[in-house]
Amino acid sequence: MWRLFRRHRFERDMDEELAFHLQSRIDDHVRRGLSPADAERRARLEFGGVDKYKEQIRDGRPLGLLEDLGRDLTYAWRSLRRTPVFALTAIIAIALGVAVNAGLVTLVYAVVLRPLPVKDPGTIRNVFMRTRGEGSRGTFGTPYFVSYAEFVFMRSQARTADLAAIAEADLSCTCATEGRLHAQLVSDNLLPLIGARPALGRFFTHDETATPGSAPVLVLSWAAWQQRFGGAADIVGRSVLMNRTPFTIVGVADERATGPLVVKPDVWLPYTMQALTRPAEVLINNPRFGWIQILARRKPDVSDSAMHAEMSVLGQQSLLPHNPGRTATVTVSPGAFLNYPMVMQDGAPVMALAFLAVSLVLLIACANVANMLLARGLSRRREIAIRLSIGAGRGRLLRQFLTESAVIGALGGAVGLILSQVAARLIIASIPDSAIGAHQIDLSPDWRLVAYTLAVSLATSVFFGSVPALRLLRSDLTPALKIDRANWSLSGRRIPLQSALVAAQAAVTLILLVNAGLLVRAFDRAVQMDLGLSARNMLIASFSLRQEQYTPERAGRLLMNVRDEIAQSPGVLAASLAMNDPLVSHCGMVAKTIGDDGRSSDVFPIACDHVGPDFFRTMGIAVLRGRDVTTDDVRREARVVVVDERFARERFGNADALGRLVRLGRDDQGDDEIVGVVGSTGELEVDRRIRPKVYTPIRGVRFMEAKLLVAHAGGTETPAGALRARVAQLDPNLFVSIKSIEENVSFALLPTKIAASAAAALGALGLVLACTGLYGVIAFSVGRRQREIGIRVALGADRARVLRMILGQGLRPVVAGGAIGLLLAAGGGHLIRALLFGVSPIDPITFATTALGLLGAATLAAIVPALAALRLDPMLALRDE
Repeated sequence: MWRLFRRHRFERDMDEELAFHLQSRIDDHVRRGLSPADAERRARLEFGGVDKYKEQIRDGRPLGLLEDLGRDLTYAWRSLRRTPVFALTAIIAIALGVAVNAGLVTLVYAVVLRPLPVKDPGTIRNVFMRTRGEGSRGTFGTPYFVSYAEFVFMRSQARTADLAAIAEADLSCTCATEGRLHAQLVSDNLLPLIGARPALGRFFTHDETATPGSAPVLVLSWAAWQQRFGGAADIVGRSVLMNRTPFTIVGVADERATGPLVVKPDVWLPYTMQALTRPAEVLINNPRFGWIQILARRKPDVSDSAMHAEMSVLGQQSLLPHNPGRTATVTVSPGAFLNYPMVMQDGAPVMALAFLAVSLVLLIACANVANMLLARGLSRRREIAIRLSIGAGRGRLLRQFLTESAVIGALGGAVGLILSQVAARLIIASIPDSAIGAHQIDLSPDWRLVAYTLAVSLATSVFFGSVPALRLLRSDLTPALKIDRANWSLSGRRIPLQSALVAAQAAVTLILLVNAGLLVRAFDRAVQMDLGLSARNMLIASFSLRQEQYTPERAGRLLMNVRDEIAQSPGVLAASLAMNDPLVSHCGMVAKTIGDDGRSSDVFPIACDHVGPDFFRTMGIAVLRGRDVTTDDVRREARVVVVDERFARERFGNADALGRLVRLGRDDQGDDEIVGVVGSTGELEVDRRIRPKVYTPIRGVRFMEAKLLVAHAGGTETPAGALRARVAQLDPNLFVSIKSIEENVSFALLPTKIAASAAAALGALGLVLACTGLYGVIAFSVGRRQREIGIRVALGADRARVLRMILGQGLRPVVAGGAIGLLLAAGGGHLIRALLFGVSPIDPITFATTALGLLGAATLAAIVPALAALRLDPMLALRDE
């Protein structure tokens, strides 16, 4: 080991040893009668090259590879410092390719794979249970949640893990500036299970979470304590009004306790207080309704397989009292924010497409670097030939070249890691706060991300660096010792590898540009899409009815009164109610049509909405036949429906739909009569599974989620002020949130907008890298052919003709690669069909514009070095040779 640190002494000892053996041979020949000069000459011929013996000794000694690696790294660093333009260009190319790849991995890792921000996250597990089969089943959130009864049973019987419950809710509070707090409803052991500690007071006791509705107590988060209560030291024991119910503060969690979910909570409540969060839907008393997420800490010396086996048995047993006909499928996953089976399965195709896109950018970057390394290797051909001629091994030179590629990859990976953090944060920042709230998505790199980024950068740079290196070392380098640089090429040809790399870059770039063009056109088409709505000036108001403990009857009276009064306000064209947020939220159910003979059709899926009086006039949806929903329909809960034109056409053909009967869902209380047919509206959903739609008069518990829709004449004055004033008169504690329909359109189009923006950025990045690579190839080719160009010009060749020759040779691989790219883009366009609103995956306009754009950019990249070559004085070019 000491030789690694005392290499100079080892080299000196080796020189002395070799000199001793050489001198011994010289002395032997002198004793045999040769002169000292002849003896030395004879001894050196017999002994051979000293450097060869030195290499053999170095290779045979222990830890020799480490010393060689150190020398190779030093040589690579010095070599890159001598050519800073090449080094900087290659590092930036690798960094950009790695950055987009690592940025996507950072996002996926942060949301789906990163361990939860809790104590000892390695033993935390998410337990998901999904049921199928006979019997009714409802869920709030995702289909993987369990009911209160099921959780209590599973927790009491579990032996392989400690189970805790958690759910989310928004509550009203007089302490909140906007009237709302985000709460997590938890079992008594949740906070201790994640390693939280009370900064003040205590956490929940078992008795406080044993009986539903018995303990109105809460624990504040550190942030809420500081921001809402100014960090008051006497906060424990105070009473606050939440959802119009007094809660006693029993503790404050420490600063590191932010909960195991994406959105950080303001407060924690006992999960047995669920009835106060949704007074019209007391989920805790319904054993068939899943609303609780299970978080578990695996016990020591228990394997995941053993835990999964027990959870599967307990999950099935928990269904026996109330859902014996259903089968439970239990999944146990490492603790993470969004690793639901549904997310992992449904999100896999999207993630695959995203990884394919960023991998294509990385491929362009690597091809770019490979071309630069090949050009650089060609410029060093005489050096390589001389080193081979004096005994250097090809394997030794290959290792040196790969070390240089690895240094470029490592430096590019380090810069790429920094850029990936910037890119990931920009993507998260582009998502509205209304979509993710006060999240705790951690994008900071840990050792896994650093290792991944380093591995990708090293693997790609070394792999693509080996291609030109092997090509160079396998070729006949003897001519490099005989001829000048102007006429030397690999195997006597025009370096087809460079042309192949340029063609590959062009093909991949065009694939990215075509997909970016399709998505941008789709987004533009969606923004301008005729949704079947003529009302563009519209306000949408939401109310904190559940938080203020309204009953459905009281909520209905208030909303109808507000609607009637606001409809009479100046500038208001119409007003109505709807349960679904227009263009954003949708409900679905099944339906049957009832024939004249009383027979029902087969069940078919429909989209639905529950609406108030004058809904279609407010939304600007044309009533084709029949009438709108009326106030009388709502007040007497009439069993009538309005269907859209798509429903009428698919179910009744050319027959009149008015007066026909429809049975919605699994409703056994009666059928609904069709009293109107309206125009079909467009959909902005990503999957665009457009179904026939049915509108029913809003009633019952649906008032609790209702939105007030107000169509107005526009201008600077909107009815928002009058609406807030009227609500404040009726109930000062009621929180009102008002937004425009344009905000809904923007929110609905957010996935398409993000996809289009990301695709455009990737396409632009790929185009820049490809054009940079083409510029480098043309510049290198022109530099090699300076004498030829000088002779042509000196003999009177037309400069325009020479320019066309250079451009033609440079753009030929671009055209060939572009043709391949168009074919591949046409074949793969269906992969993004779900995001294309009214745009064909083989849209000719997009294909033509992107192909011409690539050709134009490539021409500009190629013409710069070509013109520079033509401006060169022919005599200078000839004299240089």
